[in-house]
Amino acid sequence: MKKIFTSIAVIATVVTSAVILTSWDGHSGKMHTGAGGGYAGDPFYGHKNCTSCHSDYPAVNRANLITTNIPSTGWKPDSTYTITCTIASTRDTFGFECTAETPYGKRTGKLDTICNATTKLVNKINKTLHDTMWYVTHIDGSIYHTSKVASWSFTWTAPSSGSDTVVFWAAFNCANGDLATTGDTVVLDSLQLFQNLTGINEINNTGLQATVYPTVSNGDFTIQIANSEQSSTANQMEIYNVAGEKVYESKISNQKSQISLNVPNGCYFVWLRTENSSVCKKIIIVH
Repeated sequence: MKKIFTSIAVIATVVTSAVILTSWDGHSGKMHTGAGGGYAGDPFYGHKNCTSCHSDYPAVNRANLITTNIPSTGWKPDSTYTITCTIASTRDTFGFECTAETPYGKRTGKLDTICNATTKLVNKINKTLHDTMWYVTHIDGSIYHTSKVASWSFTWTAPSSGSDTVVFWAAFNCANGDLATTGDTVVLDSLQLFQNLTGINEINNTGLQATVYPTVSNGDFTIQIANSEQSSTANQMEIYNVAGEKVYESKISNQKSQISLNVPNGCYFVWLRTENSSVCKKIIIVH
């Protein structure tokens, strides 16, 4: 009878071990393929990344890991673009997760896969925002690369309206392939791109002449009104983002005024108004 119980104990131990080993499939060996979204280093989910489990080393930042075919003039609403995430390392086992958000940490546009053999979509719900953010991640067949370089591509369709800036956030796991969460290195990158706003025109009405410069700044810019007679009547300034939200207002009475605007990166419209005339100028804020 003792031998029977011993055999049962051994079998139970083997089964338990098999379950434990299988549980690692969602970690270094399988690179979070079953973990769901929320590990791209993005603000939507509190900047969490793969170090939530692969915690031996702190995450490091590296530039130019995210590339796109979005032109330098910016993305256009409802247009679809290809996004590519590439990581190189001395390792040969890799994983990644990427998402697209506004600078405010809300979802923007639509992600989709190109090849179901290499990538898939996963989600994460932010109950505070009552919103669901979609993430793109790898699948098992795309994590091993003897060339020491891994690359995944997917598509992003720009929103119809509501945001002039998109930030792609990505986290990469360079794993040692030991089917555990130890000894792995996490690398982070982000890429910010603006909407193409060349079709939005500045407006000049009934003779009020003003210049805003520099048109691209970190938030500090100058408003120059053409002459003192006009400056005495140009007493209202309002600044709006591309969603039509007022982000700043002030009285302007001097011919030259210095403005410091503390807002997120993006495109803004400066309106100067008098009782009979108005002028609108476009500025870009990049911190």
